[in-house]
Amino acid sequence: MGIKVRTVYPVVPPKVEYHLTPLGLGLGAAFCGEWVWAAENLNQVEQARCQFDEKAKTA
Repeated sequence: MGIKVRTVYPVVPPKVEYHLTPLGLGLGAAFCGEWVWAAENLNQVEQARCQFDEKAKTA
C-alpha cells in the first residue's frame, strides 16, 4: 500500500474518497519542522516579500 488509498464507489453521480495510509500519516512528522519554522519566521518572510515587491516597483 502506498501513501493514500482511493476508493471509487459505483454510484451516480460518481463518488471517490481518499484517505492516508499509516505511511502517509507518517509524512506529518517529516514536515513538522518546516511548519514550525514557517510559523516562527512568518513576520520576517512577509517583511522580505514586501521589500522585494517595493524594489520591483522602482526597477
